[in-house]
Amino acid sequence: MRKSLVSLVVLTFSLGMFLLTPITGFGQIIQLQKTIKVDPDAELQVTPWNFCVTEDKIFLLPDYQAGKVKVFSENGSFLKFIRELGSENIGEEKMLNPMYCFYSRHEGKLGVFDYGARRLFIYKRSGQVEFDLIKVVDCQRLGYDMDFSGDGKQLIVSGYVTDKDNIPFDLYSINIETLKINEIRQINHLLPSYQKYGLADNEEFQSKYFTEQTLPAVGIKAFFDTSGDELFYVWEGALRVIKLNLRSKELTTFKHETLNYTKPNGNKLAESHKNGDLKTTWKKQKKYAYVRNIFATPRHVLLVYETATSNINNTSAIRMQIYNIEGKYIDEVLIPGRPGKQMWLDEDNELYAFSMQPGNNNKGFSILKYKINIK
Repeated sequence: MRKSLVSLVVLTFSLGMFLLTPITGFGQIIQLQKTIKVDPDAELQVTPWNFCVTEDKIFLLPDYQAGKVKVFSENGSFLKFIRELGSENIGEEKMLNPMYCFYSRHEGKLGVFDYGARRLFIYKRSGQVEFDLIKVVDCQRLGYDMDFSGDGKQLIVSGYVTDKDNIPFDLYSINIETLKINEIRQINHLLPSYQKYGLADNEEFQSKYFTEQTLPAVGIKAFFDTSGDELFYVWEGALRVIKLNLRSKELTTFKHETLNYTKPNGNKLAESHKNGDLKTTWKKQKKYAYVRNIFATPRHVLLVYETATSNINNTSAIRMQIYNIEGKYIDEVLIPGRPGKQMWLDEDNELYAFSMQPGNNNKGFSILKYKINIK
């Protein structure tokens, strides 16, 4: 009887493990392949807001304090920096505080948003490490995440703007060919703010956010990625993906609940912040999880989030949820190593994450290279 009971337990455990095995196979879904040390001679002064990787594995890192975009080889060696505008037709100004960059491998275009100068620089790649400036745009509206559309003709922006009826939107696009950010008539509004927060309509948003102030909003950061005509959008305050068809404007959502995610409570954070208790606010912030990025491939959607701080090293774990392109949940994995929030996924399913080891006088910067094993 005891032997039979043991056998039943073993059989049940084995069956359960089989059912929990990801459909991607028995191998590891994500593997840390390489740690690339960033050349200390480049004197990278701060952790970049984000970075880009070209099709031939050239790294482009904006250095906010130095006022330069620094270019590195695949092995982390410093190659050059981008700073001078270098065009008599545009001017001789220099970047002040380049915060964000984005790159289209199909169009060979590099976009750099300079927060200090409030300008967007658009370059065309002409060689392995050569980028020719083709446009500079004065702008005040650009937001947290930006990218070129698939055909390279549109600039898609995750940021706050209102339309002619004063309805707020958190995602919009602009034609690059006639790009003048401050002319609102050129803006194609994509995602109303009420949809970002999961509300029924703009009236409910206006009431809860501006009048009652009961909407548990946390931060302004939102991220997106595109695959063909489909755009996938996430806000840092909710573990939920908004799928938007850029042609039909059809919108759907999908999500998967997990015990690893603790939704931020904006009301509690706002209360302590209002009382001037920044120390308490910081402690409360670290009890919650935050969405940090999203990537879309022709077949899959990868949602990255940062868990609450709960370990002895006072660091957060970075996890990834995997869905198919239709929004069906596949699996969730812990990203190994000590990746930062700044990531880039290329078309070879290679994920790159910026990482900074503590101490070492800011010379411990690395880029972690992962392989995503999904088919």
